[in-house]
Amino acid sequence: MASRSMEEPKSWQIGRSKVFLKEEVQARLEKAIGEAVKVFVLRIQKRWRGFRAKRRYRAMKQAALQMQALLRTLKAAAEFRRNLYQNKACVTLQASLRMLSQRLQFIKERSGAIKVQTICRGWLCRRKIGKLKGKLAAERIQKLREEEERKKALDEARKSGQEREKALADMQKQMAAEREKMESEAAQREEEQKLQRRQHEESIRSKEQTASQEDKLRQDLLQLRKENARLQGELESRPLGVQADPSLASDLEAVRQELQEVRREKVRLEVELATSKTAEEYATIAEEATRLREECSKLKGSKLSMEMQLEQRAAQLASAEERNHKLEADCLEVQVLKSANDDLQIQLQRLEAQKQSLEQRAQAEVGLRNELRDLKLEKIHLEGELDTAKLREEAVTAKLKGSDKSSAELQQLRARAAAAEAELEQSQRQLKLLQEELDQQRGDIGSERANSLDQLRSELLSRIESRAAPPAASNRPSIMLNEDGRKSLLNQRELFEKLKQQFDEATATDKDVEPDIFFGNSDRELELEEELRRVRKEHVELNIKLTSVQDEFEEKCQEAKHLLASSSGLKAEVEDLKLQLQQESALSKKQSAKMNELQASLLNAETDLPSLRKRVSTAEEQLVQAQEEVITAQQRCMRAEEDKELLQRQLQQIEATASASAQRERDALDQLRGYKDQLEAAHQASEAAERSKTQSESSHRWLQSECDRLRAELSDANSERSKMRQIVDEVLKAQQDSEVDKWKRKAQTLEKEFQQAKQLNAEMTQAMGLMTQAVSGRGDASGHMKVLQKQLDLKNQELKTAKRERDEAQKTLDEKNSAGDYFKDRFRAAQEDIRKLNQAQRSSRVLLRKKRLESANQDDMKAPLDVTLDGEKLYGAPLEEQERLGLELRQKELELKKAREDLDRSKAFSERTQLVNDCLNSLLVLESEQNSLYEKMCAMNGVKDNDIDGQLAEKKAKAKSIVGKLSQIVPSS
Repeated sequence: MASRSMEEPKSWQIGRSKVFLKEEVQARLEKAIGEAVKVFVLRIQKRWRGFRAKRRYRAMKQAALQMQALLRTLKAAAEFRRNLYQNKACVTLQASLRMLSQRLQFIKERSGAIKVQTICRGWLCRRKIGKLKGKLAAERIQKLREEEERKKALDEARKSGQEREKALADMQKQMAAEREKMESEAAQREEEQKLQRRQHEESIRSKEQTASQEDKLRQDLLQLRKENARLQGELESRPLGVQADPSLASDLEAVRQELQEVRREKVRLEVELATSKTAEEYATIAEEATRLREECSKLKGSKLSMEMQLEQRAAQLASAEERNHKLEADCLEVQVLKSANDDLQIQLQRLEAQKQSLEQRAQAEVGLRNELRDLKLEKIHLEGELDTAKLREEAVTAKLKGSDKSSAELQQLRARAAAAEAELEQSQRQLKLLQEELDQQRGDIGSERANSLDQLRSELLSRIESRAAPPAASNRPSIMLNEDGRKSLLNQRELFEKLKQQFDEATATDKDVEPDIFFGNSDRELELEEELRRVRKEHVELNIKLTSVQDEFEEKCQEAKHLLASSSGLKAEVEDLKLQLQQESALSKKQSAKMNELQASLLNAETDLPSLRKRVSTAEEQLVQAQEEVITAQQRCMRAEEDKELLQRQLQQIEATASASAQRERDALDQLRGYKDQLEAAHQASEAAERSKTQSESSHRWLQSECDRLRAELSDANSERSKMRQIVDEVLKAQQDSEVDKWKRKAQTLEKEFQQAKQLNAEMTQAMGLMTQAVSGRGDASGHMKVLQKQLDLKNQELKTAKRERDEAQKTLDEKNSAGDYFKDRFRAAQEDIRKLNQAQRSSRVLLRKKRLESANQDDMKAPLDVTLDGEKLYGAPLEEQERLGLELRQKELELKKAREDLDRSKAFSERTQLVNDCLNSLLVLESEQNSLYEKMCAMNGVKDNDIDGQLAEKKAKAKSIVGKLSQIVPSS
């Protein structure tokens, strides 16, 4: 039928350069060619889909095998760990059960030994305490008796001293009266001398009066001799009195003055005699003068002997006073030794209390060791959990390897698309070459080959009609992938060569068959474009899968980070516990060293006790000797009093003249007695004050040592708190401003990137519109594809950079969270230290009050007056120190409040940054979903779909809400 229709004269006609066909014939030809091409296209699609499904099946099979292997390894590892944990638990149970019987036996034996030791020690201590109490009571009784005897001796010595002072005062009054008397006599003598001078002048004038004057001079000489004899008698009778009392030196001075006056008178008389008398008389006067000189020399010798005796008596009195001072110093030393003994007893009590506290701390250390053992078990359990987490991470990495394989397949597809584009370009070049050859052959084509063309056309039509059904097989080469999954250029060349031969055979005479060839090339381009679309769809699907796999990987990474953070926190807690244990062990060692030192000091004190007792006994012997010396001094004083009585008998004549002055001196003595009584009262008050001062100094020293210890502990705690505060301040100061600015900058950059992403989305929409226009226009699509591929690569790079920045921000947030947890732990530890210090301060206050009450009770038993003074001194300083400690604690609490506020601020900042990150992550997810929607729209070639439009509207609304949240968060930060 086809041949008949072709042979009809009206269905077609050959021209010079063309064959003119009717529309019916042309439509039939086009329809037949389209059906033939459709068969080939369906075959190519079938082969390609089968190859792709086979490759995907192989990949899935390999991934399933890997997953099975991983699951089996995980199962085996979990079973192994469970078995290992069970074995360890069995071993620990066996060990604990075996330990129980031995431990119970050991505890019984230890408790029995402790009971025996306590009974023995208590018995020994009670025996020692009974002995010490008896000794102390005997010693106290002896000391009280000795003190009473000393007081009696001192009272007697004071009374004798007072009597001596009274006698001395009387003598001083008498000597003052005598001095006044002598002064008056000297004045009279001066007047007499003046008169004698006048008489001497008159005697020179008148020789008649010389005899009378010589008589007077002789009488005067006799009187002087009498006075000299009287003075010598007084000097001979006075040395004993001078030896008895050093106050007679004033009498000697008066005697010396009298001697000087006598000498003056003697010189005057000698002058007068020299001028008035003859040689014989002068010789007699010279003899008398020599005799007077001898008498004066004797008086000088007696005077010197009296001065020597006075100096000796003064030295004896000084030595006696020195002995008295030594005895007083020995008494003070005895009192100091008593106070030292009391201090040693107090130190013994303190050591016992410290020993009890050390035993309590040792028990607390045992509890801490048990806690350490529990923590070690928890650490082992956490390490097992860490191992499981690591295995999970390995499984996740294996999954990621699968995603890497999918990305490799994507790259292969891209390479294939590029190879297809290159093949298209090569086919276009070949077509151009064929056109050139056809142009060359047009000149050689003649009319003789028209019949052959008709035959060829008839053959083509018959073949098309016969092959309208799907053929069984074809020997023609196909543009399919080979076994390796790649297109071979050699097969294409062979295909083009065969096509060339067929075209040469078919178009030997005519060139109007070119539209058929171009039509085939246009179909090939359509096929390639469809393949490119499919490749793009697969690329989009793989991108979506990649994003989902990356999200899963990030979730796993976050879980691993949380696990690591928890493990690091536990490690930090274990390290803190270790440090605390080390510190407590160091403290226990220091306290044990202190105990040893105190025990050594106690032993030294016990060894020094006999030496101190010897010293006390020696001091008591010295006191006895001093008392004997005091008795001897009293005897000497009695002798001196007897001498004094003798002197008083000799000086009764002088007392008659000095009665008036004696009355005055008595009044002065009464005043002196009042002053002396006041001095004695002041001396007693000073002694009592010195005693209270020594006691207060000892208590003050102890309080100072306790205060120094508490200050040292407070300084250590303050140093630790200051370090903590410096660390927190440095971290907060270094991070707050910089981190706020950094996050603001990052937020701004992210906003810019978001706007750029919007612009890119808009550009992508424009590009997709251009692509649809290009596809509809079937223009030069390869250039647009390259541009779009470049844009896609740039967008992917920007997305990767945004993800990296997000990961870095997440890391910094995790680090800040871990740092915040660490500072929280340190803050809690500091609070516990403060609580412990407060408890220690309270206990120290209670102990101080207890000791004060005990000391107050003891002082009340001894002397109530001293208690008031000591109480004021004791209670003054600690109250001030307590107030100071309270102020310091308040300051520390304020600093802790500030640190808490800083931590709250950092927490709020981290929460805000977490919200910002969540918003950015949600924006990235929306962007990826929007890209997928745009790609769907591109795949639909601009056809509108209400579902896609609704999804885009929802995405835009979500993006606007997230941007609003960001605008709310960023200004507030």
